[in-house]
Amino acid sequence: LPSATKVKLATYFNQTAKETAKTQPARPPMRNLLSGDGGKDDLSGAGAKPTGQTEQTTRNPTQSPIDKDYRDAIADQESRGQPNNGYGARNSQGYLGRYQLGEPGLIDIGMKSEGGKWTGKYGIKNEQDFLKNPQAQERAFADFMANNEQNLRKNGSLDSIGKTFPGKRKEGILISKGSLLAAAHRRGHGAVKQYLEFQKENGWSSDFSKAKNDKEREKFENVETRLRLFQNKRY
Repeated sequence: LPSATKVKLATYFNQTAKETAKTQPARPPMRNLLSGDGGKDDLSGAGAKPTGQTEQTTRNPTQSPIDKDYRDAIADQESRGQPNNGYGARNSQGYLGRYQLGEPGLIDIGMKSEGGKWTGKYGIKNEQDFLKNPQAQERAFADFMANNEQNLRKNGSLDSIGKTFPGKRKEGILISKGSLLAAAHRRGHGAVKQYLEFQKENGWSSDFSKAKNDKEREKFENVETRLRLFQNKRY
C-alpha cells in the first residue's frame, strides 16, 4: 500500500481499537488478482442469512473506514448464511472470512508471505486466528480494498466513473467508485480493466457473445453484475 494510505488506515484503526468488542467465533473463490482471470462465479447468494444469537453476537463487533452498508452488501454476496455472520466462512478452495479473501490477496496486503505463511500482521498467526477475529478481517478487507483502489487508478479504470450505459439487462448502469471496487473484489482489477476496454471497443453494448471464449464472457458478465448491484452503494 502507498505510505499515505498506510498512515490513514493505521490512524483510523488506532483511534477505534479501544471501541472494538472481542467476538467468538466458508462461495466460490475470488479471482487471480493480477490477471483478473478467476474461476466460476456464483452470484446466486444462496443460503439463509444468519439470525438469532449469531446475529446478536456480531451485530457491531468491528470498526472500518468502509461504509457498513457497503460491507454488508459485499458479505451478502460472499458469505451469506455462514458461521458468525460470515466471519467464520471458509470455502472448499481456501477463501476465508466474511469477505472471502484468497491467498493472493492476503499476500498482497502483507497478511501472508510469498511462501504462504501467516506473517502475524494484526496478530494473526494462522487460519483459525483469522476466522475467529472479525476486527482483523475488517482491517484486512480495508487494506485489500485500498490496494484495489490504487491498482484501478493505475490501470485507468477509475477514469470511467460517471459513465452511463444500458447494460445487458437494459436497466441502465452508472459506473461509480464503489461499483468498480466491488467488481475488482469479485474478479480482480485486471478483469475490470479488460471489461472496460471490451465495452469501449464494442460501443458499450454489453454484447458478451463477442467475447473470445466462454471464460471471458463469464468474467465480463460477473463484472457487469457487480457494477449494476453496487452502482448506488456508498463506499
